[in-house]
Order: sequence, then structure tokens, then C-alpha cells
Amino acid sequence: MYEALTAFIPFMESGKFGDWSELVGDGTRENPYIMCHIDYDEQIMRLNHVLFEFEKEHTELNLVNFPKILEEKGINFNSDSIAALDLSSLDGRTILAMMRLVFSMERFSDGTILEFCRNGCFLHWLRRLKALDNAGADTQ
Repeated sequence: MYEALTAFIPFMESGKFGDWSELVGDGTRENPYIMCHIDYDEQIMRLNHVLFEFEKEHTELNLVNFPKILEEKGINFNSDSIAALDLSSLDGRTILAMMRLVFSMERFSDGTILEFCRNGCFLHWLRRLKALDNAGADTQ
């Protein structure tokens, strides 16, 4: 079920997710400042696209309501608590909700995706989805 997403496992193992750009320019009209931002690898944007396509194809999971899904599971969302979660008891729907939340948080906090890639969360989440696929487990 999750093959389109778990195909990103080798990319996540590569460790090449993106980098912060530096402030450039001198502030003049001819050479204005360009603020720092993250230049993500195109595979990160592709993963985001695949995740949203998965959400559209599986409306029964109601992933659009990802905050409620996490709340129902008692998951407090901050990087320390998420990184410490035991994934072995989490279903696919919950894993997808965490992924969805990280991509949404990026809009308000530059670097969120990069943090969750670098600390291994995305890789662990994708591996959990792969394990669920291998076990033939339900998503809920």
C-alpha cells in the first residue's frame, strides 16, 4: 500500500536533504538582500507531492485531519517527543499524519523538514510503513 512512499528510503539513507543558503546581497537596489532559506533536494519536494497524492487516493484515512489523528493517539508534537516514539505500535495512518504535520509545519518554521530528515525520523517512519506493507497490516 505504501510502496510509492517507501521508495524514498534509499534517498533518506543518503543524507543529502538540503542546505541552508546564506544571506546574499548588499542591500542596494542593484543587489538586494536575499534572505536565508533552505534549498531542499528535489526528492524532498517529490516526497511531499507523493504524500499529498496518497492522501487524495486514500480519503478513507482522513489524513486532512492529521492533528486530530495525532491527538487521539496522545502524541504531543515536538521534535524531542516525536524522535523518542516507539514506532512499533503505531499504525500507518498515524505515521502518515506525522509526516503530513512536518510538511505543514515547514510553512511556519523554515527548517522543520530538514530537522526531521537529519534526525532520522523520516527514515524511521518510512521503514515502519515498509514493515507494515511487508506484514500486510491495515492502516488503522
